[in-house]
Amino acid sequence: MSENIRKWLKEKNGLVVGIDGYSGVGKTTLLRYLVKKDNFIQPVFMDDFVSTVNTKELLLPQIEVNSPKLDLQWAPLDGLKKLRKVIADFKLRELGNKALVVEGIFLFHPNVLNDVWDKRIYLDISKEKADTRRIIREKERWGEKYFPETHPDSFARLFKIAHKRYEELYQPKKHSDLIIQMN
Repeated sequence: MSENIRKWLKEKNGLVVGIDGYSGVGKTTLLRYLVKKDNFIQPVFMDDFVSTVNTKELLLPQIEVNSPKLDLQWAPLDGLKKLRKVIADFKLRELGNKALVVEGIFLFHPNVLNDVWDKRIYLDISKEKADTRRIIREKERWGEKYFPETHPDSFARLFKIAHKRYEELYQPKKHSDLIIQMN
């Protein structure tokens, strides 16, 4: 993937790349690896802007499971506005040969940040494998506050519904410049 970003940078300085994919696919892990490997990548992790246990607890009562906009209810608007500002600030600076690489879920939704990406990378994986990874990560992260997706208030349950709709309606893979099959 580094080679692709390096090639894209030859075409455009100050490149903004989005990495999207299902929860647990490895977006954060991959970006952390790329940052260690390549000094031309400036990372942005969407969770730094929109994902905390408290945020999820506040959002949960507001989310309507049957809403066709479930995927838009996923992240608080103020977090997305901050993320959009980081991207805009990056584009305004003279950056030479740098790439801002943002990872997160629903990044390629047409009504969220669709207009900011110079290039799009979609990470694909079997949902079962990703769910196993996500559950391990969430149990470690949230400890006592973790509860399984079978619970009616589970964010994982809602995420899975939202992501299925997102893939069906907006086909993020189809609109990506690069699709990487993860193991």
